[in-house]
Amino acid sequence: MALAVAVAGFFIVSSKKIDEETLGLPATWTATMPSHGELWENAEINLNPGGKASLTAVPVGEIAKRDGRTCLRQSSKLYSGEAEWVMGDESSVILVKYPEGGFPLVADAGKFGSVDWLDAATPFCDGSSTATYGRR
Repeated sequence: MALAVAVAGFFIVSSKKIDEETLGLPATWTATMPSHGELWENAEINLNPGGKASLTAVPVGEIAKRDGRTCLRQSSKLYSGEAEWVMGDESSVILVKYPEGGFPLVADAGKFGSVDWLDAATPFCDGSSTATYGRR
């Protein structure tokens, strides 16, 4: 059973099982404080019910694992268009996929071990940086 606490109109989730209702879909995340020229500075991620997504200028590549955590084996490619999403093996990871690749969207750590989808990120496998997003 999922436990969701409403805080100022947003949800902080403490559960191993996350679903569309708990995520509060539809939802939109945009790039947060990217340096000028960062690959993801104009990115926007829209997740909709039913596993559908719409993306604008999002860095994509191959979804992989590094040190047991889901990450993006990045290319310098940006993708804009339709995509699909599914929950990953980890409760705090959404896998966003399109025919030629995809990326992981990882929830921020909330208080008391909860999962907080107000902020999310795409960690790059090479450790160079992390694309960060805030929910609008």
